[in-house]
Amino acid sequence: MEIPYTVTARPDTGLWNAKIGIWLFLASEVMLFGGLFSSYVFLRVGADYPWPVHELGVVPGFINTFVLIFSSVTVVFAWAYLKMRQYAKYQFCMALTLLFALGFLGIKSYEYYGKFNHWAVQLPDGSVLDGHHPKHKIDFHEVTALNVDLRTSEVGFLAGAGADVNVNFKLPDGTIAEGYKVALKRLRESADKGTARITIEGPPLKLAADRRKVASYLGTELTFRDGTRAEGKLINDALRLEVSGFDLRQVKGLKDNLDAGDGAMVWKYLGEENRQAFLKQKQDVLTKFEQDKNEGKAKDDPSRRLPQTYGEIMRKAFKGVHLGTDPKAHAHMEVTVPASEVRFFSNYSPHLNTYYAIYFLMTGLHGLHVIGGALVLGHFFFFGRRIYDKNPEHLANRVEVGGLFWHFVDLVWIFLFPVFYLL
Repeated sequence: MEIPYTVTARPDTGLWNAKIGIWLFLASEVMLFGGLFSSYVFLRVGADYPWPVHELGVVPGFINTFVLIFSSVTVVFAWAYLKMRQYAKYQFCMALTLLFALGFLGIKSYEYYGKFNHWAVQLPDGSVLDGHHPKHKIDFHEVTALNVDLRTSEVGFLAGAGADVNVNFKLPDGTIAEGYKVALKRLRESADKGTARITIEGPPLKLAADRRKVASYLGTELTFRDGTRAEGKLINDALRLEVSGFDLRQVKGLKDNLDAGDGAMVWKYLGEENRQAFLKQKQDVLTKFEQDKNEGKAKDDPSRRLPQTYGEIMRKAFKGVHLGTDPKAHAHMEVTVPASEVRFFSNYSPHLNTYYAIYFLMTGLHGLHVIGGALVLGHFFFFGRRIYDKNPEHLANRVEVGGLFWHFVDLVWIFLFPVFYLL
């Protein structure tokens, strides 16, 4: 059975079937992304905290913009060469399109990698320490007993927490099992589902538990997320971070007082030298605004609202804008923050704030569209010869439909780039 109107136009619409279908599909896509862009606008306008601006590196986004634009051009050339029945040139242009798609995904993966490896520690006053390579282990020593929930406990979690598990565990029935895995396996084989207490025969355990695997802890008790509870002694729960910058835009009272950041808690860890350098830079900015205002070059009064330039001073990365007298000495500073002063701790992922949640949602969804479009165009590149030999016009129509989707993907990025990278 032959499907009608795959090459010739329908008499009622003047278009062949696939072209009608792709336009209907793109209309639904416009509604999807239109809703997401509208949500972003409402979230930004209604935010009751300083909305993150200029968080993303402009250069990777700018390069990706041109990568997609060039790919839209090459896919048009690929279609044009098919119409002219020049298959070799079609393959060359389609190969370029696919290379551009891979390049776009590679650059976006590089951006994502940087965000997931960049961490923020918010202190009680709202100030933030930026950095890398966090070490948030909870040192819990003198562990003499474990209360294991057999319904939820994960085999080998102690080894993942950095503990030496080559010790003997005394089971409730009085027998001895060497190693936590063996002990847990024997418990599961012999005991009813529930909580079992096992004691340690020999030197007490020393745990360096990953904070992400810990549900709660006290001075003598530590509970993992899988329900296992350790009895021992808390030694240290501080967070260590290689600091590479700071952010004072969310300091309490900053809206009403531009000097609120002068005594922020971050200076406790960054030192007086860096604080004095910050105060000098801040004063230079305010002086420049005052001069511009007096000369009629600036309409905004910096004493009444937080100018964008002032906001940039409130967030600094040591790399590029060094504080202190010795740039190399301040490029990375390892600090130790007590757990009592860690109000919030996260990498630059959707968990950090609303901005990054919608950023990863929209760019991730767009990335999936890039992958889907590249798979379709790749199919035409690798297996198009069979269609071309049978009916060249049929392949040209298919490439045209794939190209329309690819142009839409490009158009969405044209909106995503300024919204997230420039505004």
